[in-house]
Amino acid sequence: MQETKQETQEAKPEVQPVAEEPKQEVQHGAEELKQEVQQGAEELKEEAQQVVEELKQEVQEAVEELKEAAQDAAEELQKEVVADVAAGAKALSWFKERFEAIVADEAGAVGKEQLATKLRETDQVDGQSIGELVDLAGFNSTWAAFEQLDTSKDGFISWEEFKAHVCGEKEVDEEVDVLLETTMVTQRCWGCC
Repeated sequence: MQETKQETQEAKPEVQPVAEEPKQEVQHGAEELKQEVQQGAEELKEEAQQVVEELKQEVQEAVEELKEAAQDAAEELQKEVVADVAAGAKALSWFKERFEAIVADEAGAVGKEQLATKLRETDQVDGQSIGELVDLAGFNSTWAAFEQLDTSKDGFISWEEFKAHVCGEKEVDEEVDVLLETTMVTQRCWGCC
């Protein structure tokens, strides 16, 4: 039996190196796989960071484009509003000049027929028709219809009645009234005296 034990011990060392070799191969394969996975993870991380940076850049560009478009739209709207206000101021100034050119009664009202006649004398304001200015300002397009204008039915119209008729539904802001008053004062004095 001793021989068998010794044979077994002698056989073990031979078996051990054989079992050690696959173990080392598996460990080596596992190590290579681990390195490949780590390298793949790093590459994936770099690609993800690159995609995130590209997305950030695209979003930033889109935001800038949106800001520019909004700024352009705001500037265009501002120009339109300024043009509308300027047209309204010109139109109201023209109407006020015509109204004030007629002798008013003690209440400041003028004859409806006299006003209609005065308004028909000319319809040009600095090369633009009064109708065009009224449209640009968003005022009442039927401003020349006087049938319903005389609310007191006495044949006379006050400036406030006429202005309300001309402006229609559009509210005329006090700033335009101040501009109108300033313009009227300036236009009355031509510096000839």
